[in-house]
Parts: sequence; C-alpha cells; structure tokens
Amino acid sequence: YYDYNSAELTATSKSSLMDLVKILQETPDINILINSHSDEVGPNKYNLTLSEKRAQSVVKFLVENGIDAARLSSKGWGETNPVIRNAQTEDEHAENRRTTFQVTNLDLK
Repeated sequence: YYDYNSAELTATSKSSLMDLVKILQETPDINILINSHSDEVGPNKYNLTLSEKRAQSVVKFLVENGIDAARLSSKGWGETNPVIRNAQTEDEHAENRRTTFQVTNLDLK
C-alpha cells in the first residue's frame, strides 16, 4: 500500500516485499507481473502515471534485492480497478492504493 499521492514504498510495504523476494529466490523459474493501482482521487491521467511509478518502485526494490529484472514486468492501472468503488473515507481510498502480483509463467518440472 502507498501513502496518498506517493509512489514511495513504506516500511510495511518493504517488509512485505521481502517476503516476495524470498519466494522469488526459492522459485527461480517463475516470472511475475506487478500490477499497481491508485485511488479515485484526482484526474485519470495523473492516476495512471502515478500507478505506473508505483509499479516501477516495486520493480526497483526487487531488483535491488537480487531479483533479475528479466523476471519482472509491470503495469499501472490507475483508478480503473478499485477494491472499493466511490470510496468515501481515507481508509477506503488507502485500500485502493495497492500493488498486486500475478505469476505470468509456471514451469512445473
């Protein structure tokens, strides 16, 4: 999750991402797609750019922690896929500011 109007990873986010680093180190044959999202506050174009920056901040963190960039792809979705549509409270908006991960290949040997 992210603070309002920020692509900077929080301490909590970094801790969670370290769990992902361990998983990726243990499963070197999988690649992932990093999907980042924004809340619905602000213009669509701005939120799309912000979500793309969020996705890139995750990629950068993973690479800095030993994950090969070739295993990672990323996409910013802006406000197109909120968890809570028409969020009203800060807590609801915060739920929409997130990054999710999707395995893009799985080679079971």
